[in-house]
Amino acid sequence: ISDVDEAGLEESRALLAASGIPVVARSVDVTSEVQIAELMAATAKAFGGIDIAVNNAAIVTHSHWKAKWPNLDEMPRTFWNKVIDTNVGGVYLTTKHAAPYLRARGGGYVINLYGGGPLRPGTGAYALSKDAVAVFTRHSAVELEPDNICVLCVDPGGAIATDDAPDEVKAKYPGVDSLEDLFVQAASAPMNLTGEKVMFPREGEKVLAPVPPNHPPQRRIMGYDPYALAPPTASFTLVSDDFKNGGAIPFECYADDRGKNESPSLKWYDLPDGTESVVITAYDADTPIPGGIWHWLVKDIPVSGPAGELLHGAAPDLPAPAVALTNDLGQAGYTGMRPPPFSGMHHIYFCATALKVRTLEIPDNASIAQAHIMMIPHTLGRAVLVGTSVAP
Repeated sequence: ISDVDEAGLEESRALLAASGIPVVARSVDVTSEVQIAELMAATAKAFGGIDIAVNNAAIVTHSHWKAKWPNLDEMPRTFWNKVIDTNVGGVYLTTKHAAPYLRARGGGYVINLYGGGPLRPGTGAYALSKDAVAVFTRHSAVELEPDNICVLCVDPGGAIATDDAPDEVKAKYPGVDSLEDLFVQAASAPMNLTGEKVMFPREGEKVLAPVPPNHPPQRRIMGYDPYALAPPTASFTLVSDDFKNGGAIPFECYADDRGKNESPSLKWYDLPDGTESVVITAYDADTPIPGGIWHWLVKDIPVSGPAGELLHGAAPDLPAPAVALTNDLGQAGYTGMRPPPFSGMHHIYFCATALKVRTLEIPDNASIAQAHIMMIPHTLGRAVLVGTSVAP
């Protein structure tokens, strides 16, 4: 084991030794190639080789309880370099110097720790470094797979309260011990997962699942674009006063247990000629169940020109003759976001669909799937706005 914090290193060494576990402990700065090389040599000498290398060292924002980092335009270049050199360069150097020993043993594992968080001011350097770790994982996996070395990027799925966190934070978030099973599973994962970012897809589940690599911001677990396979159509503009495209949805729009269950403001512009009504939907692409969750569908929103809007919190008082269908959570109307614990960042697709009919004729008890089917022949255009919500 290694740590730049010598007191913490000694505490960890003593804990392992007290359990009868042989340990090599060295104070190491992971940005120093000499120190990394010496650590690998000492470890291989003590244990006869290396089977697993874990890249966990990082400079972390811990924005849930520590003072926020400077915004990018205020951040000193030296601080930026320190974060990138530690969080990315340390992974590179450890992998570089562990690989020969892993190869000599006929294979093994390199396990890199991922991290993320909401789009908040001051988190850019950290988030960039961790996305770089995920990219490095994929590329190094290609190079090391012929040597039977499996390279994984382990995603804890949410904030972790480290040992130095205040008690109120430790009471709210899982501790470092919660990652034990995740690392154990990663250290015995099949080779077909090499290069993947992996996590436990559901709370309490102990089977690794890959997180599909998509364009940033990275989608988690079941994430996909629900409109990728929809018939092509004209586009127009959909915006919100509450969040920007790709930005964080305010907590007022979360479900009652975390927010106020208020629907966000939505505004649309440049509707296609001939539009008679608008349909609004909200879909969580990252809910860890097959098919995701439809949080909202409102049909028959009247049109009086090329633009229109639903105000913030308008869901209970829709403009006549608009009507909300029963959503996937069994409620007629809008249900706010409630990402399950450790499921990471969710991407909520708000969509405005322009129809050439004033009334979408569907049965009173029609499902959202039926509504989408019936919309196809009447669709003139579509506009999508994506917001993010974060699991506790």
